[in-house]
Amino acid sequence: MTGCINIQSKDVPVQKHPAFDEVIEKKYVVNDGKISKWWKGEGLHLDFTNKEAVKWWNAQLDKVTIDGVYGFKVDQGEIYFGDTVHTSIGPLTNVDFRPYYYNSLYQYVTNKKSVGGIIGRPFSHQGGIEASVEQLSLGWCGDFEGSWSGLKLQINNIYKSAELGYGAPACEVGGFWNARSSKKELIRYAQFGAMTATMINGGENGAFTNHLPWYHGEEASLCYRQAAWLHSQLVPYLFSSIVDVHQTGGSIIKNTDDAQESHTVGDFLFTKAITSANDSVGFKLPQDGRWMDFWTKEVIAGGTTIQQVYPLNRFPLYIKTGAIIPMNITNSFSGIGNADLAGKQTICIVPDQGKSDYRYNKPLGDGTDYETINISYDGQKKVLTVDGPQELPYAFILSNCARPVKVSDVDAWEYNEKTNELRIFKKGDAFSIKINNGI
Repeated sequence: MTGCINIQSKDVPVQKHPAFDEVIEKKYVVNDGKISKWWKGEGLHLDFTNKEAVKWWNAQLDKVTIDGVYGFKVDQGEIYFGDTVHTSIGPLTNVDFRPYYYNSLYQYVTNKKSVGGIIGRPFSHQGGIEASVEQLSLGWCGDFEGSWSGLKLQINNIYKSAELGYGAPACEVGGFWNARSSKKELIRYAQFGAMTATMINGGENGAFTNHLPWYHGEEASLCYRQAAWLHSQLVPYLFSSIVDVHQTGGSIIKNTDDAQESHTVGDFLFTKAITSANDSVGFKLPQDGRWMDFWTKEVIAGGTTIQQVYPLNRFPLYIKTGAIIPMNITNSFSGIGNADLAGKQTICIVPDQGKSDYRYNKPLGDGTDYETINISYDGQKKVLTVDGPQELPYAFILSNCARPVKVSDVDAWEYNEKTNELRIFKKGDAFSIKINNGI
């Protein structure tokens, strides 16, 4: 939606909105009713500083939400109504006017339903800062080409949004308009998008052709599926990280480096985007700690410069040692686990020599409710501890482990000699597990 009421409209049969004259008469619009041209025609913008105008607007939305809609993509129209916008509380700069519009929609939706939300623009190269940091559910950094240059510009917008404190910037995979993605561009777009808050797909630049991975063949489908499943399986970690930034401020996209197009997702996942047809990329790992290559399981010191060739089904992705990452694994598409883990609360651990503590904000259903589970792993003593409010079937995956002699107080365990991976199965709420390496 936008905040506009038209007298002449593009792309729709209705030209003049039935309430056009009413909103002018009641002074519900900005600029004293002066008509402006904008990207969907000619019309007026509602004055969201006017409480009576907002009540009228909300009554229009009630006609939609009665059918169960509790979320909106809140799009821009306001930037076309002048650098200075004349409102019920006096003239405002366009930048100062925007939050009245976006915040009004956020407040309407969340008052209707606690799990409701809006998706809108955080920072945009088309208009700067738009929605306010505190009242934007999901950041849509959109209107990009599907080309390499479009991907690079979108990364720039996402990183600027994160630096400004927007908690959940998302990626529009394949862009929206003009240049369409090639096979390689679409896959690299998807891999970057998997490492943001949400993967958004669709656009007028080939929504039913170039945006569909199978349009580009079987290899593209497999690569896209891998990225999409990895993102989906990381939802518990993404959700938990979002709860943390909601409480403390900041963004799920951290440690952004615009020059090398890299960031961390939360505190424990590092990625670098591939933004050209050249599969050989160079980058530097974060300075602190040690990092395990997601694909090879090799552990590398922080600050190391990497120069590597990545086939289409891989991209730079590292896990910080000491990380405890909750996941929801139902298949083997992403490269972690398999269908045997379906229905279990999977916890992936990359052990370090020290002790790791993690507060897992576990989602309860599809809403915003959660419960807190405290998980710790002592790399010296080889002790794994869980303290949660309810009994759950857990599956722990420990990477780069020696084969243990014994694992105490568990339901079952297994060790993979080829991958040096230890899996532990335990159902419970509060328990401690001892891994005995016979040393």
